[in-house]
Amino acid sequence: RVNWGKIMEEQVRDQTEEMTGADVDQDAASTVSPQARFAAAEKAFNALMER
Repeated sequence: RVNWGKIMEEQVRDQTEEMTGADVDQDAASTVSPQARFAAAEKAFNALMER
């Protein structure tokens, strides 16, 4: 079973790190807006589907 929540968290964290150049920990990831979170999830999902 794929844990999409976990994958989304990691995607959001990675993207945030890329955008800010900062190291984002678990807590900081929770401050990411739901919209950004969804966009990242959608991107991750699409990337997985293309494989």
